[in-house]
Amino acid sequence: MFIEDRGPSDPPAVIVDIDGTVITFDGTTRVAVVDALNAFDGSRIVVTGRSEDDRQQTVEDLRRAGLRYSALKMNPGGSTIDHKRATAAELLTKYDIAYAVDDDPAARSAYRDLGITARTPGDVAQDAPDGRTAQMKVEQRSITIDDFELRSAEDGMSFSGYAAVFDSPSQPLPFVESIAPGAFSRTLKARNNVRMLLNHDTSRVLGTTRAKTLRLAEDSKGLHVEADLPDTSYGRDLSVSMRRGDVDSMSFGFSVPKGGDTWNGDGSQRTLLEVRLHEVSVVTFPAYEATSAQVRDYSALASRAQADEDAIASAMEALIDGSLTQDQADLLRSVVDQAAPKPEPSTSVPMSVLQKQLDLIAKSL
Repeated sequence: MFIEDRGPSDPPAVIVDIDGTVITFDGTTRVAVVDALNAFDGSRIVVTGRSEDDRQQTVEDLRRAGLRYSALKMNPGGSTIDHKRATAAELLTKYDIAYAVDDDPAARSAYRDLGITARTPGDVAQDAPDGRTAQMKVEQRSITIDDFELRSAEDGMSFSGYAAVFDSPSQPLPFVESIAPGAFSRTLKARNNVRMLLNHDTSRVLGTTRAKTLRLAEDSKGLHVEADLPDTSYGRDLSVSMRRGDVDSMSFGFSVPKGGDTWNGDGSQRTLLEVRLHEVSVVTFPAYEATSAQVRDYSALASRAQADEDAIASAMEALIDGSLTQDQADLLRSVVDQAAPKPEPSTSVPMSVLQKQLDLIAKSL
């Protein structure tokens, strides 16, 4: 059996079915599914309806299929769906479940009821056409803290405010984005451990949902945050800075499941319908992930397009802040022409779509 060591607390994991998912019912291995799962940067936990009596044969089947996994949860008896639902609920107390893959619609429905993203084998296979998993992109969005309040507590300070507001257009990313009401409902139901951090620094934890020092709720206005700030040096410093008005911004890290967003025709407007929340942060320097061209590595893209990396980064920054020159626009179009399929001659590519193409190309290298 392939065994992997567990990482730090709340490691990422996926739930994996066997029959019809990793192995077809005629005994054939779904190679693309196995390759994609093995490339996942986290634990793979097999949850199957097979009886515990069949463990030895199941271990051998998984060995032949080549799936690496950290745990094998077999059915002790009773309904397969009940077993999968109960096992997933238990795993949510220990792991940050990225998704569950199962060929059975009833099982996928049970996982979704727990707030877990449920995927078909075909969905997962498409993640890795070349044997690599395209991990779910984590994005960050920042806003000025709306209606925040600090109150003295017995062992520190109590904080409350909004990390996100519904139907409120964002700053240019360069596209304009808004969050639809209900976008956080499924992820909050999932019971994954969400942390409140200082400047996205995992070593500076301000609260966690598991410890109930962080409380998140979706109301008619947006994502409401309540936290008991720790009586630590950075917790005390933060409360002073917030009272002075030096710190007044929050950010949240999220990923978008398949079908979780919609775009208008020219790529200038995006609506988030469903997001998977990873963390919330109080930030001293708010930034949009999509505008962080200065920290993105364009070396592979520059090499592939035979262009200067610094020139590409400068052009991307100019595209974002609205100061793009004609020479920079020509450079970006040239990079897309070199690194991506050319559009039809009659097609005019909007600059917002051009940036998304560049981002996707850079992340795929």
